[in-house]
Amino acid sequence: MEALFKDFAHPGDSIQNFIMQYEKLVQSSMDRDDNQLYVTVKTDANLWSKFPMEEQASKFYTRAIFERFQEHLKNTTMYNVDSEGIRQCCYTKSCTYERGRSVH
Repeated sequence: MEALFKDFAHPGDSIQNFIMQYEKLVQSSMDRDDNQLYVTVKTDANLWSKFPMEEQASKFYTRAIFERFQEHLKNTTMYNVDSEGIRQCCYTKSCTYERGRSVH
């Protein structure tokens, strides 16, 4: 909490100045939250894969948290392929189900 105040108030400030700076801090925080909510509600996330889990996550996480989730999803589906001495990274981007088992 102290880190939040260091840019808005100083130890020598009057109570009145502290309250004004505190109100600016609260307003700034609310504006940031409102912007995140607007982006989440009014825009669609860019889906990276065809996993149903990713689409579901895009609907209930804020965009910033969803993007972190998406990065973790990419990292968990990545694997290395070494073909003829050339190393490449590949991703599993979708999964289909055939007779009760998953096929990649």
